[in-house]
Formats: sequence, structure tokens, C-alpha cells
Amino acid sequence: RYDLVHEPGYEPLPFARRSVVTLHDMILFRHPQDYPARFAARYQRRVRESARNASQIIADSENTRRDIIDLLDISPEKVHTIHLGVDQKIFTANANHAADAPILAAVGITKPFLLSIGDLYARKNNISLIRAWARLPRSIQASHQLVIAGAPKEDAVIDEITREIAATELAEMVCLPGYVDAATRQARRHARGP
Repeated sequence: RYDLVHEPGYEPLPFARRSVVTLHDMILFRHPQDYPARFAARYQRRVRESARNASQIIADSENTRRDIIDLLDISPEKVHTIHLGVDQKIFTANANHAADAPILAAVGITKPFLLSIGDLYARKNNISLIRAWARLPRSIQASHQLVIAGAPKEDAVIDEITREIAATELAEMVCLPGYVDAATRQARRHARGP
């Protein structure tokens, strides 16, 4: 038996005297309808057991910490926020923008940009991001692009995003490149843009 084990996922660890578990989000508790029912139920059961048995729990955001406390009824003293780090070898301000420019331009990115990347579900709240972008000074909007990249998961979400872009008159400032392949992701690692 080990004295202490860290589990960076949600699998219960019966072979450790004490364990620390990292939970990255509570999506399957907040949005179980986005997943197959059997998978969601199994996941929820395992996360509850893992959290209940853990000596301590790490959450990588304050929002996830609050969700763990509220949704799993876990003592706040047991849950700690430790933010994720950034690999400086991949994400750097010293980007080779000239080399990245053709890749970015091929998907419609031609200016410095703010990047939101992830599958396009309603829970990602891209509508609020578009509305926040619309409130920025016009000088920032004119010199930058908002890039919302990700695989469309729900047609209604894409329709809603498209309607919001039209309603806020941001069509020239918002780029929706869709799914992002590995080469493009590598170029986009420099979210300051070309």
C-alpha cells in the first residue's frame, strides 16, 4: 500500500492510504444531456466515490472548486484551487508570425486576435463572448479579430452564434474557422496573431 497517491483523473484509488484527486470540471454534472446516459451515470458515480474517498481534491479553477463543493456536497476545506500552468516552449510571445500567417489566413485570420477554442456547445457561452466583444471600443474591434474555433456539436448553437454576430454587426471582426487541425493549432499557439 502506498502512503499517498495523486490521481489526475477521477478513478477511485482503493490501494492508497491517502489520495489526492484532481477534477478538471464538472461538465457531466452540469450538462449530462450532452453525453450518452450510461456514460454520464457511470462517470457521476465514479467522481462521487473518488471525491468522497480522497483526502484532498484539486480543482484547476475556482468555478470548478465551487461546483465540486456544491454538486458533490464536499467540505470546502477539502477542495483546493491550483491553476494550470503554461508550457513556455509552446505558448510564447516571441512567435514567428510571418511563418504562421499563411496558415492563419487560410482560415480567415488576418489580424491580431483573441482565440476561444473548444467544441461549440451552448455551455461554452460563446454568445456572451460575442456580446463582450461588441462592447469593446471600435478601435480595438477594427484592429483585432475574435476567433471562435471548434467543431460544431449542435446546429442550433451555430445558428445562434451566427445570428448574434449578425445582430451585433461584427461579421468582419469575428472568424468561425470550425474544427482546427494540428498544424493550425500549432500556428495559433501564439494568440497575439499575425
